[in-house]
Amino acid sequence: MEVRLWDRFFDLHVQVPIQQIVSDRIHATNGDLTRQRIMLTTAYDMLERQLANTTWVASPDFSMADCAAAPALFYASTLVPFGDTHRQLGAYFERLIKRPSVQRVINEARPYFALYPFAEAIPDRFR
Repeated sequence: MEVRLWDRFFDLHVQVPIQQIVSDRIHATNGDLTRQRIMLTTAYDMLERQLANTTWVASPDFSMADCAAAPALFYASTLVPFGDTHRQLGAYFERLIKRPSVQRVINEARPYFALYPFAEAIPDRFR
């Protein structure tokens, strides 16, 4: 149940605001995205608390929840960086991107980064 909860958390509380921000850029609507950025920061706060005493988000072992976290956090960090207030989250993200499976996904996605409306915000280490 914990794995399913965190899997849905990343889909609904991280991916949804990302999609709204990206859609705004694609459609050049220049909307007020303060609410979406606050939603991401609130999600970061929740993750910071969750990750305070665990290596992986939902269990002692890498799980489906961590698989959902990788792309969500990759793109979320380009819109609202983790910063010093979310050190646990930043360390978790670093653990995620060191996994061979996540590195493989990043490598396979690299040719498509230029299509991302915030491509300039993707850190050089991923290009």
